[in-house]
Amino acid sequence: LKPLWLKPQAQPPPSHSFEGSGIERMPAFEDPLLSQQPQQHQQQQQPPCCKLSLLACGVTLVLGLANGLQGYLAQPRSVWPHGQSNVQLTSSTLSSSDSHGCITGQGSAWCGPLKRCVQKGVTPCPTPRVLVTGFLPFGPFKVNPAELVARQVNASCTSHCCIESQVIPVDHAGAALPARRLEEGPWDGVVHLGFEDESKGLRLELVAANVEATEWGGAAWNANVPCNKSGSEWRDLDVRGPCLLASTAPLNGLELPLLRRFPSPREIWSRDAGAYYCNEVYYRTLQAVRTRLIPPASGQQDLLPVIFVHLPKPEVSSIEESAKFVQDVADRLSIQAACQVQ
Repeated sequence: LKPLWLKPQAQPPPSHSFEGSGIERMPAFEDPLLSQQPQQHQQQQQPPCCKLSLLACGVTLVLGLANGLQGYLAQPRSVWPHGQSNVQLTSSTLSSSDSHGCITGQGSAWCGPLKRCVQKGVTPCPTPRVLVTGFLPFGPFKVNPAELVARQVNASCTSHCCIESQVIPVDHAGAALPARRLEEGPWDGVVHLGFEDESKGLRLELVAANVEATEWGGAAWNANVPCNKSGSEWRDLDVRGPCLLASTAPLNGLELPLLRRFPSPREIWSRDAGAYYCNEVYYRTLQAVRTRLIPPASGQQDLLPVIFVHLPKPEVSSIEESAKFVQDVADRLSIQAACQVQ
């Protein structure tokens, strides 16, 4: 008997076209024995005993695979695809598997879009962290509301995050501290606080300027300085950096009830953070986030959300009101980082 795979086909299957692809088409297989004795081969039939043997082999193979699969499913299975834990669950507790390979069911869960697996009831979901900074007193001001608010919200938790505060000195070293603090992450947001004695209300700054803070106040400041310092005494923080950096915070999500309490809407949003250390710390942090592409711990956004809030005098907004406002801002920044369980 000739091998079954040499049996000629009545209509050979169509081949793929390789025209224009640069791939050479291989010639069709031709067996010399078939070309010499085609009629004799077509007249030969396979004995019935061979057909029965093949059928028996097929049934045996299927039964073997079924038994092997049943034994495999009965073994303990790990729900920790990245070696994060050695907790084992049997197949009866597994219900589904997401695109990241984290198997979820009665005994496992995932926290946030990074799909970090945790064991329900044993390993808590990580609490989002927001960094809040406030400056120490400076110049003629013996008390800085930014420091007082930062201290008041320190170690407090909202519905979606917990706040860690840092009080920084009013100098170049202090302005550089928060950017280095980002290395201690993961963080889910940064809220910088500063004091503006002439502000009529709480102000959220939209952009930071590439301007180095100075202790002298002789040079005139205007909106054109960040991008045109020629002929002036102002200097760049980074000669290779852009003249303006926009906030990375989701501004459309900062719809805070406290903002409606202030009668002047123009005081809510600001495009001028000034030319002092408030602006410098804002620019340095935004530059670190954008240059190093630092994401939030939640992974929901491409970049870590950073916002600067200018606080008015306590007579305009009390320390308690400003602290509540800052907590609301921090909460909004981290809402998307809240722990989710399937």
